[in-house]
Amino acid sequence: MADRDEIILGFTEEQVMMRDMFRKLAKDSIEPLAAEIDRSGEYPDALIEEFKELGVMGHGFPEEYGGGGGSTFESCIMVEEIAKVCHNSAMMIGRQELAGFPIMVAGTDEQKKKWLPKLAGVEIASAFALTEPDAGSDAAGVKTKAVKQGTDYVLNGSKRFISHSDVADIILVFARTAESGFEALSCFIVEKGTPGLTIGKSEKKLGQRAVHSCEIFFDDVHVPEENLLGGKEGIGFLTAMKILEMTRPVVGAAGVGLAEGALGYALDYAKERIQFGKPIVAFQVTQFKIAQLAMEIEQARCMVYAAARCCQAGLPEANKLGAMAKVAGTDIAMKASLEAIQIMGGSGYMEDYPVERFFRDAKLLQIVEGTNEINRQVIGRAVIGKLPKK
Repeated sequence: MADRDEIILGFTEEQVMMRDMFRKLAKDSIEPLAAEIDRSGEYPDALIEEFKELGVMGHGFPEEYGGGGGSTFESCIMVEEIAKVCHNSAMMIGRQELAGFPIMVAGTDEQKKKWLPKLAGVEIASAFALTEPDAGSDAAGVKTKAVKQGTDYVLNGSKRFISHSDVADIILVFARTAESGFEALSCFIVEKGTPGLTIGKSEKKLGQRAVHSCEIFFDDVHVPEENLLGGKEGIGFLTAMKILEMTRPVVGAAGVGLAEGALGYALDYAKERIQFGKPIVAFQVTQFKIAQLAMEIEQARCMVYAAARCCQAGLPEANKLGAMAKVAGTDIAMKASLEAIQIMGGSGYMEDYPVERFFRDAKLLQIVEGTNEINRQVIGRAVIGKLPKK
């Protein structure tokens, strides 16, 4: 008999096997460590090594550069399964692609040959530095400047909330090479240890604690012109928007996985918790909560995989559907984790159970890769089309 994911979502037989492999990895290797990862705020090297051996962190890189040649669709499969038990781990497996995707999309042949095999093989780590103190949702408002001096570009400014920047060997830095307009932004590959580059403290966060987010400061940082992404100025903004288009379905998948995990824990608890002489799952109010969550998770899941297919096919609708998948997946993550706590009552509020961790991790999903408000704006503009002239 065909697997339900083969029928409903069009998984191939190989993708079903991949799903089952990652489900086992999540249960056997990741779930037992998830609570301690959250408590300590540190990610274990042993898990990174296991991911490396399985080719997890290089899955999305082209085979010609030593990667797994995987698609956005398959990245969603991986992330969904791992996010069911540990959101820190779901975000960790995409660390290499933070720099890899921009280089794949816009890099020169020389930049691809130099950096992609190292990223695919997890020889180096990477970070993606776009956000600044005054430029978050307004990506075009970046103030970090890059000025050409001889054969170098000199960078001055700062970045904020940059994930993995404390361990990154290369950082993809977006900086202004002109005064105004979308074509004012360029992107640079900045290497660890470059004079003038300073990584600030790791922020104390509500959730996703093992994915460190830091400030970055640039004080006359000299970057050789061969590290200008694509070998030309002015492509930074379009590159950043293209990367968001590629990654939003995957963030949606992380949200769906988190929601599935939260609902699963709450359901198991509700079957065992006895009140008024019967398990609380027997009460209609609990059944209605579970039914509503199950419906919305299924809807979001279908949307995520539809968006992933559009993205990898390069369809014009990919930007709109990617934003929809991101919003749907992350909103249900927030709702499911909150409702899971309510179903479990006082126990759900305690660190003895994982749903309070899921709740804390879910909130960030509604903020990263463009806030859900910004994504709704993307969706609205795509649906409405050109605004009528006054």
